Amino acid sequence: MNDEIVLTPEQVRARKRRNLVIALSIAAFVVLVFFVSMARMTANMHAQHPVAGATP
Repeated sequence: MNDEIVLTPEQVRARKRRNLVIALSIAAFVVLVFFVSMARMTANMHAQHPVAGATP
């Protein structure tokens, strides 16, 4: 018994296109999270209390 599913060339192209869109979406999300994290860390560094003994 051969239960293998055979895709048409059109279905293969659609699958590749769909996988590419998913991969690009994940990459864009990772980049977004990275830049938001960097912005928040930078804002927190500037908002820290001054070091003891430093002149204002």
